Amino acid sequence: MKRMATTWILLLCAATLLAPTTVWADVEEDIEELNDRLDELELKTAKNKLSFFGDFRVRYDYQKWHVNPYQQLMGFDFNNVDPQSGMPAPVFMPVEAYEADNSESWSARLRLKMDYKAGKSVHFTGRLNMHRQFGGSHVPLFNGFPNTVLSSFNSTAVPTDDLVHVERAAVTWDPQNTPFFFTLGRQAATGGPPKEFRENKVRQGTPGALMIDAQIDGLMAGFHLGAIGLPEEGIVRLCYGTGFEAGFGSGGLTNQTFVNMYFPDANNPGQVVAMPMPVSELEDSKVMGFCAETPIPALGGDNLLSFGGFRMLAMTDIPYGMTRGFPNVLSTQPQAVTATTNLGDMDLFGACWQHTVEIGEAGYELTYFGSFATNKSHPDEGTFSLYGFGPMLGNSSEDLTGKAYYVGVQGDVPPTGGKLGFEFNRGDENWFAYLSGADDVNSKLSTRGSVFEAYYIQPIQKGFDFRVGMQSYQYDYAFSGWHISPGPIENFELNNEIFSPYPFPDTITNVYAVMDLTF
Repeated sequence: MKRMATTWILLLCAATLLAPTTVWADVEEDIEELNDRLDELELKTAKNKLSFFGDFRVRYDYQKWHVNPYQQLMGFDFNNVDPQSGMPAPVFMPVEAYEADNSESWSARLRLKMDYKAGKSVHFTGRLNMHRQFGGSHVPLFNGFPNTVLSSFNSTAVPTDDLVHVERAAVTWDPQNTPFFFTLGRQAATGGPPKEFRENKVRQGTPGALMIDAQIDGLMAGFHLGAIGLPEEGIVRLCYGTGFEAGFGSGGLTNQTFVNMYFPDANNPGQVVAMPMPVSELEDSKVMGFCAETPIPALGGDNLLSFGGFRMLAMTDIPYGMTRGFPNVLSTQPQAVTATTNLGDMDLFGACWQHTVEIGEAGYELTYFGSFATNKSHPDEGTFSLYGFGPMLGNSSEDLTGKAYYVGVQGDVPPTGGKLGFEFNRGDENWFAYLSGADDVNSKLSTRGSVFEAYYIQPIQKGFDFRVGMQSYQYDYAFSGWHISPGPIENFELNNEIFSPYPFPDTITNVYAVMDLTF
């Protein structure tokens, strides 16, 4: 028996030696086939970890503006120059009150969301966004509101072209057996609580919508409060981000550069005079702070308390962005604008409480929320925007405080299966928060004044619903949404000595209808 085995082994070895090319070719083919199978298995495993989902929205808006009488800036008289400031005298004319309306405006928004788990402790999330105004310009026409300057803070909120922009892209490292986690990249800083109720979606962002609603790049370190005996859902986050990079790509590490300020020549209608304005020693604009959230189980129902505080350091007058009609008011071509100076720091604090309870034996839901925020400026003495907008909150020598609140209620409508909601927010004359990424046609939570909104949501089937609503804006002060202004922040009335090239509406009425599909 042993002799037979030995004989077969010898014969096999001999055959291998006699035909090595054929045998090794077969072995290589088997190895290649095995590698292909392993590649397919790895790809299948990766696909199982990667999820794509999103939503698609089509929106119709009707708007009516009412503008109070104001002083319209027509240009400057270069034959009459102030010897102290060196500035030509402004030429302006009175404009009577008028109304303007847009009876039909359509937009479409497509958001593609990505979720990938690279392992037990590494997690990537991303969201791509296409937001298009039907027949609209790729670059907005500047009208005095911040959302008509297209920047990295609002590129997915302002309807522009049909290109896909990155709204979020961040990787989270959550080390096992520790209460800490870390996130790096473009953060989930848009659509925070309590905006999910009006949008009829799950919560979309981390910080409260009355404080931060913008696309922010930075770092975040988090801590799960369950590790110290508090509710498991409780989290504290420390945040650090960059709002303006003054070195590489922007300031270019130069000692001095220039921006052009264009002055319409009142003596020569249709002509402008370009005046180079020196820009030097710009600093990076940074934001740092914290946000925290926790439910309060003792109160029952689905509830959440979220709060936070932020400091925006070395704020610039305007971020790098694109617009039309500014700074050269006579040009309709896209124009780049960039920071000209650091105006100072701004503090921002706020809190939001939201609570959903069941009513009656049928289990109908009633949701209510209340949010409050306050800001305080810390201007650098004597600083102002070279574009002519003025200092921080109109005062470079005094700290000013602003505040706002935002309340709402939403309830089930049993006969139709829909939801009816009412919201109200108000901001005072110095109110400012980082809300440039809000995608209302006019950022309602930035309003220095009051906004009332009523809406109704009708679900058609799971993931598909219609929403109709009405927003009524009452502006009590000018420059809503800006942290800069050319002087006292008050209504631009005809009997005042303040003039502007852009009208500030007294009231805006916005009626809208939204079709929303989640997939």
